[in-house]
Amino acid sequence: MVNPYGDEQLLRPHVQIPAPKLEEFFGPAAAKQRYRLPAEFDPQQGLLLACREMLDTLPELFVQIVRAARPHVPVVMLVNDNEQWRHAIELLDSHRIPHDNLHFVEIPHDTMWSRDYGPAIALGENRQPIALNAQYDSLTRVDDDDVPIGFGLQTRLKVISLPIRVDGGNLLTNGRGLAITTQATLDENQARGLEDDQTLDLLSRYYGAEQVVVLEPLFGEPTAHVDMFATFVSSDKVVVGRYDPARDFINAAEF
Repeated sequence: MVNPYGDEQLLRPHVQIPAPKLEEFFGPAAAKQRYRLPAEFDPQQGLLLACREMLDTLPELFVQIVRAARPHVPVVMLVNDNEQWRHAIELLDSHRIPHDNLHFVEIPHDTMWSRDYGPAIALGENRQPIALNAQYDSLTRVDDDDVPIGFGLQTRLKVISLPIRVDGGNLLTNGRGLAITTQATLDENQARGLEDDQTLDLLSRYYGAEQVVVLEPLFGEPTAHVDMFATFVSSDKVVVGRYDPARDFINAAEF
């Protein structure tokens, strides 16, 4: 099968990056540069998808996402190896999805949840993009945790590794200084030795969160992520879930 994306050998980065030290982020020597995290409703320049188990367990969803996004933005798909790339190509070809605006990057990853572990693309001076590499699950999902580093190597984006855990699905921003997360973000970073004010300071400097609203997560929902019940659709409008008291009386009462 001919590779429609050229014969260039893709990198398989296995780069050991030293863990960020707290003293580099707090105190007189800490960088004062502030960044801004665009909102999801802002114009996007690309969509990152992790193929992994999605190709086998949710093939129709994979096709639907690519079909919907491809005419509007480049779709960048993570694959673990050549076999996974072939599988994705065959699946897209079987649904007559054109290849233009599709890009494959070979970066090892454990799961399809790239929204949570993938790089957060923030804007720095002169709106230059940088990749934020927050900590993730370094024990059971080592490859997922390393994806932002591999992505930075592949795209030549500057990567800033942070001493904070921020799952992508647990930080919503209106792109204008307001961010929403759940108590889980503070709890996870307390376990990493960060005080709440340090966590909020890092969210302010690197994610552009001048104001952070911390909510309780849905009761009984395992991820504890805010994107399970809310999303910004404009800078001053949030859509939240509504729950049937007959089926979920606890969350219906809370929300």
